Parts: sequence; C-alpha cells; structure tokens
Amino acid sequence: MRPYRSLDQAACADYLTMHTDAAMFLRANLARGEDGFWVRETKGQVDAVVQLGPSGNMLVHGSGLNRGDWADLRRGFIGKVCRGANGLPDAVAAALDGLGLHAAPRALDRVEPRCGLMLDKMVLPDGPGVLRTWNADDLAWLSVWRADYLTEAMGAAQGAATQALARVEAGRLIARGTGRLLQRDGIPLAITAFNAVLPDQVQIGGVYTPASLRGRGHARRAVALHLTEAHKTGIRRAVLFSASVAATRAYTALGFEQLGNYRLVRFDAPVQIGGAT
Repeated sequence: MRPYRSLDQAACADYLTMHTDAAMFLRANLARGEDGFWVRETKGQVDAVVQLGPSGNMLVHGSGLNRGDWADLRRGFIGKVCRGANGLPDAVAAALDGLGLHAAPRALDRVEPRCGLMLDKMVLPDGPGVLRTWNADDLAWLSVWRADYLTEAMGAAQGAATQALARVEAGRLIARGTGRLLQRDGIPLAITAFNAVLPDQVQIGGVYTPASLRGRGHARRAVALHLTEAHKTGIRRAVLFSASVAATRAYTALGFEQLGNYRLVRFDAPVQIGGAT
C-alpha cells in the first residue's frame, strides 16, 4: 500500500467504478479531491483503496490485503484519529484487525443489506405530500430530526454533544442541496437525502420519519419522488444500505434488490492509530 498520487486518479476511478455499488463513498470523495487515500497496485492495476478521510471515517474496498499492506497503512496513518470504518464486511474486519482497532469500544457495529435499483424500473407509490429542497429556514427542526436519526440509526448517545453535532450536520446537508422534505399542507412528514452523488448514480442516506408518523409510507414516497427527480437529470441508478427490516420492505416495494451486505462501525470515542507491530 502507498499514498495516492494525482497520476493515480484515472486508474483509481476506474477500479472504484467497477465496484460502484459498494464504493460510492470512495468514488464521491475521490471526485471531490478529498485527502487520505491509499492504494495498492498488483501487476500495474489498482486492486484496493483505503481512505482515512478528514472526518476520521475510514473507507475500505479491496480484498486480500496482507500483513505488509496493513503495516504500510499503520505507518502512514500513525497518530491519526479514526472514528469508525465502513465497507464490505470482510474488508472492514480486515481493517480493524490490521490497524489494531478490533478492541475499540463501538457505539455501532451493524451489517446492513446493500441494495440497488435501475431507476427506469422504479415503482412510484401513491400517497400524500409534495417534495421540496431543504433551505436555511429548516435548520431548527431539521437539527432535531437529525439528532433523533443519529441516536436511533447511528448509535449516538443522547445529549448535548449529539445535538450540537446534529446541528452542524444539518447545516452541512442544507448547504449541499441534496436533501429533500416530504410535506403536506406545510407539515413535515419525512426526509431523505443523497450522501453520495455522481453523474451516473446516487446513494441514498439519512432517510427519516418521526415515530409518530411511521407506518404510512411517507419515507418510501419521499425516496421515490427524490429518485424520480434525479432520474430526470440523467441519473440511471441508485444504491442504499437498509437499517431495519421495515426499511428493507419499503425499499423492496420501490423495486430495490439486495446485492450483498455493508458494514458500518462507529467507535464510542475517536481512536488514535498506532505504529507498526
């Protein structure tokens, strides 16, 4: 493993595109020019990519990384803070072991169904409400919903720290312009967002409906309307990870099919990566 160089851009992008349904975060981060990428080449071809991004989240894609690869990464990441790891289950397990993070206490460690859909095959459900983009006036209530999402879906502890993080994340999501609200007569019903956007494909994330409004198909309709909007701009495919049985049923009703699994790990507290052992 070695640090990514600018001349790796095309080969790295090609490799991730071949595995796009499981590598959307990496593809989007590479396209944005984020730092923290490392690559492995075998016979002149990129066959593994690891990123320890600015937020401290580690993204891993590639199989067969050996002890020498992980030693390279430990040396490269020494002293850096890691808040968690995402990727295919086997790759995440290898990363936690290879970087000495396997014993770190976890707020979240979940394997979720990984699903995909060609948008021309999507089923658009009936239901109430219209979709609109989030705006700055939504920050107050969106921060509350985001805090609830972080505690329910992402294992965050309730309290002031999560509320503060939720407000920061809500502001960031509003600024990106990739979130949508389903509302009826001005009343919010459900939210959805794209957490990775590329010219050919989007990845859905942050779908949330308050407990009092669940079971009525609001989230399903919000996702479908958002994808319909994206399809009109040329997006052909969508992927997502499903956090619950109920969510999986809703996405299946839209036409999504399970492709495999995806593992999300979030540590209780940031962990500093050590050196080679």
